[in-house]
Amino acid sequence: MTGQNCSVIAEIATERRRQTEAEGHVATHDDNHPGEMAQAGGLYAYNAGCARTACVVDTSDSGSHIVHIWPWEDSSFKPKTVRRDLIRAAALIVAEIESIDRMALALEEIKAARQAAEPGKCPSCIGSPGYALEWPCKDCNGSGKEIHHG
Repeated sequence: MTGQNCSVIAEIATERRRQTEAEGHVATHDDNHPGEMAQAGGLYAYNAGCARTACVVDTSDSGSHIVHIWPWEDSSFKPKTVRRDLIRAAALIVAEIESIDRMALALEEIKAARQAAEPGKCPSCIGSPGYALEWPCKDCNGSGKEIHHG
């Protein structure tokens, strides 16, 4: 990476820190809003892209199509400059990826605990839709038996 690219990555990291420290959007907050950071990041990026092309975005209070699909309070959509919005978009997308990674780790921990508690049974579902992380279980197709891939 060039020095300029490192600077952009550092700006994204700084914005992510600002989101957590100044706005309180810490891991537990983000994990309670799955998909929303990706939506918000996408909308900031879309808005920035429109500003660089012939695309017209109506940002008036009554007419913004972005505000109508914004995942949070309408008043919290506050576009700035093209570059600033892209940095915010990237930081929001990083937040979404971090949340996905935390959820994946938590699911692996659940599976490990289930496997230890009921060896031989599928750790994703233990053979019951009530215990399934998703149904039909992608790991055993609902059979409840542990499948060894190899």
